[in-house]
Amino acid sequence: MSQAGKTNEIVPFALSTRTVKKAVASVDKGLPAARERRNSVDNAILPLEGDELVSEIGKLWDEAQQKFLSIGRYLVRAFDLYQGTFEETVLARLPFGRIVAYQLRAVAEAVDSEKLPEARLPRSYATAYKLVSLPALDYEEAKKRGIVRIDVTRPEVEAFKRQLREERLRALNRAEFLRRERAHLCAEIARMEDRLRAVQARLSDIDHEIGDDGEEHGPIFNGAVMNDADRED
Repeated sequence: MSQAGKTNEIVPFALSTRTVKKAVASVDKGLPAARERRNSVDNAILPLEGDELVSEIGKLWDEAQQKFLSIGRYLVRAFDLYQGTFEETVLARLPFGRIVAYQLRAVAEAVDSEKLPEARLPRSYATAYKLVSLPALDYEEAKKRGIVRIDVTRPEVEAFKRQLREERLRALNRAEFLRRERAHLCAEIARMEDRLRAVQARLSDIDHEIGDDGEEHGPIFNGAVMNDADRED
């Protein structure tokens, strides 16, 4: 046989009996069984220690974060593809319910719209949703106070929301106090003006009765006559 013939020749290879049996078993048992075996491999741990152990935990945590972001993005795609039938076509076949699906989708949309930078995406989808579901003004305030970050916790977000409510309540109470004080002062001015008009009318009566002899009636303070008894020492 020529050298060229050897080059084009298809050389078969043999599989071990054990490998063939495992492949057949995978087909017979279906996809869930294959997925279960894959998960078992993925979830197996290595005998790590020290820095390697810590590094591996951090890597897996980051991978978990990327997983929920990917799930959210797939849900956005499914929602767009199956408008009107999303719940029957997709949601009914998922291992989680409507609320979780909505939260995952909302987080993915916030990241892809750059509302929530992916570099600041919290590691928990529930915490991330707490952030992106804030009203626009509250979300901007959260960014100013350093709440929008990768290591933020759900209790921290909840504490921020409570603090914001308390601050606004105090502001409302302060505003209400000032409104009442303003109304009180305006009423006092009105009483003083009434008193001034009464005093001026009385002076006019006196002048009409005895005539204006040019005698000073006392200094005028903001339009009002101040008698000696009214003056401070």
